[in-house]
Amino acid sequence: MATAPTEAGSITVGKFTLAQPYIGVRPLGISSQNEADAEASVTLNADEDTAVYLCGFVITGSGADVANVVEVTVTGLESGPRRFIYGFEEGPTKINQPLALTFIPPLAATDVNTPVTITCPPSGPGGLNNTVMAWGFASTVG
Repeated sequence: MATAPTEAGSITVGKFTLAQPYIGVRPLGISSQNEADAEASVTLNADEDTAVYLCGFVITGSGADVANVVEVTVTGLESGPRRFIYGFEEGPTKINQPLALTFIPPLAATDVNTPVTITCPPSGPGGLNNTVMAWGFASTVG
């Protein structure tokens, strides 16, 4: 149960007290183009003096002439790159199982002004669809 904002401008939700409004925090969300047998990638960009946090991403697509397993990479993260496995089905009209990940707590970028990029390699010959969508936030530092 939420309480009314306090004099200091915060609100309590359950056991958490949240700043209200979220000064210096900007939501980020981006989606790639739909790529046919090509790499799909997105980048959460930082403005000057902001830190990027990745909250999650989703990769979707359809199959290719031959089934193909690829390594999705996430770069720009504080603890180094992350790698995930994604599979393209056999048959260009078959829908792949989505790769959908949410990070709680969000994953921080390596440093201030550092973007976070998610990249999915091409499906292979005959692939018609490959997309990446990511969300997070940028927070003013200092």
